[in-house]
Amino acid sequence: MADISSYADRILIEEDKPLFNEAVQSAAVGALRGAYILIWLTCAEALKRKLKEAATRDAAALPMVTAIEAVEASRGSADYFILQKAKDYDLIDDVVLQKLTYIYTMRCVYGHPYETAPSEEELASAANVVSEEVLSRPTLYRKKYLEGFIDKLTGNIDFLENSETRVKAYANDMSVRVDPVAYRYLANVYSSKLEVMYRDPTLAPIVMRGVWFLSEFLKEVGTSFANEDQWHEFVLGCPQISQLIFLRKRALYDAIGSRANDSLVSYALTNASERPTGVKRLEPLLEAGRLSEAQKLTYYALGIAVFKAAHVKTMTAYFELISELKSYNWPRQNIAMSLLSNNDRSQVSDLDEDQQEQLGRNILQAADGSAGSANTYLTALATDYANYPRSFIRGVILESFVNDENKFRLKNAGLEIALPTIANHPELLAELIEKLDAAEPTGWTQTMTFDTAIELINGQNGLSSLATCLERNRVRLVVTSSDEIPF
Repeated sequence: MADISSYADRILIEEDKPLFNEAVQSAAVGALRGAYILIWLTCAEALKRKLKEAATRDAAALPMVTAIEAVEASRGSADYFILQKAKDYDLIDDVVLQKLTYIYTMRCVYGHPYETAPSEEELASAANVVSEEVLSRPTLYRKKYLEGFIDKLTGNIDFLENSETRVKAYANDMSVRVDPVAYRYLANVYSSKLEVMYRDPTLAPIVMRGVWFLSEFLKEVGTSFANEDQWHEFVLGCPQISQLIFLRKRALYDAIGSRANDSLVSYALTNASERPTGVKRLEPLLEAGRLSEAQKLTYYALGIAVFKAAHVKTMTAYFELISELKSYNWPRQNIAMSLLSNNDRSQVSDLDEDQQEQLGRNILQAADGSAGSANTYLTALATDYANYPRSFIRGVILESFVNDENKFRLKNAGLEIALPTIANHPELLAELIEKLDAAEPTGWTQTMTFDTAIELINGQNGLSSLATCLERNRVRLVVTSSDEIPF
């Protein structure tokens, strides 16, 4: 006797089990014809149930259910009609339709008592196909449903609450409801619509909702449903949305292949002036050493204005900051200082100690050259220096008197601004005095300039030891002729 009981283990929904169990019992007593017909009836009823289930969520499925019920009410044969509607709604694909059509055709043959009965092999084959293609699969969303779903997501701002947490939760829920065969369709069609909408600032909430949804959806289902070439085409076709999805999620970026990655980076760099946010999104890749040498060169060549607009970190912009502060060009120096001021001061601590000192020195130099933003920055530093590293403040203080080689020269414009900072750091004042006692002149220092410095110092409380130090070194440090310079 035929045993098809193992196929019953595949059935997911309790409602589909009674008819199939009757088929199992019929087969067990040798009633193969009856078992075959029951297997078909199980299939037809399951497809009808799936359409009814879909109709509760999707208005497009409701007319199909109504049409099936109308055929049944007229006492017509609805079996093949159900197959057609299941295909129309994308519950089954062309291949499965052919398999089920064959079973339906043979059910019609075996339904006549004078025709040949199915063999055990034919019965087992039908049980295998129906259980595998229909009964073992949940009612997952395919193209037909997703068409309307995407229209709702992009056309109705009230479809979901505009909350990243809520949208991601919804995407997580949808990730188990969408059929894997439709993953690529959902990603491609939804992203293409968002790419067009991106150009309209008034649609920004809908676009951002789409980015949240797709990012979470791809995180849950993965990216293996498309190969590297297909992801490359995806990035080229939807560059803006791809930036927002893949450059915000490192795991997704790593999963789509090197060619897609290169296109993402290239687009961000090429459009940096117009869309500096892309430069900020590249920053983690830069820090992780994921950019090629050519890409890094292009990145660093973008310039201080782009870095400021992109809100990159102080460490990222360090060499450009130093270059601009040394430029003797007030507008360029002011942009550099604006970038530094906009960043949290704790970012200065991310630099190594030598970089911290060099940054402090160059800000003092810019202030000495009357760069307004540098003056403002140092004025604030005098009383609000919490979270600034010692080496940075050290650079500001030392630069007023000595260079990197401990050569003495005065920068009185910057000194006047730096004096309160010196007074507030007695340990650095002691180091400065030590250096002045060992310093050599680097060029001409006029007596008037020297006297002005001492006058400024005497006007600041707590710096009498500094004034005394300069006085005892006056003869050695005041140089009025090139003959007196020790080199």
